[in-house]
Amino acid sequence: MRLSCSLRGKILLHSEILYDRAGALTRLQNKYKIKYPEQLRQNIIEKNVRLLDGYIPSYSDQIVKASERMEIVSVNHRITEFIASYFDILFAYNEVTHPGEKRLIAQAKALCKKLPDHFEQDVTTILRHSYEIDLLVEALVSSIRNLKRMLN
Repeated sequence: MRLSCSLRGKILLHSEILYDRAGALTRLQNKYKIKYPEQLRQNIIEKNVRLLDGYIPSYSDQIVKASERMEIVSVNHRITEFIASYFDILFAYNEVTHPGEKRLIAQAKALCKKLPDHFEQDVTTILRHSYEIDLLVEALVSSIRNLKRMLN
């Protein structure tokens, strides 16, 4: 499998080199270890804070309006975008290169020196919507399978 340059850089940046006889990996890792540009940091934070709240149409306003209209698919979509912006802010604030979309809570806890109070609990709660998501996903999959059986 071939990896893009940016993905190789992210993997190398966050990897611990255990053996590097010629120092090639260390040199590559040092190539990607640059100071986080302050202007980039400010731009990411400013843009994403506006997306979260306080400006029309912010994600928080869209979530509330969709919820009032009981458009749960729209609520879920907006929450996904809200969380993406939230993590963009956290990583930029901590001057950490965004590690990608997987295991973001664990990545933030490992890479960020400063996190909001109740960070993990708050993110988990909004994503779970106070119910057992695995049971609901299982029910949705089951209903689709049943529908498919009726078509056959």
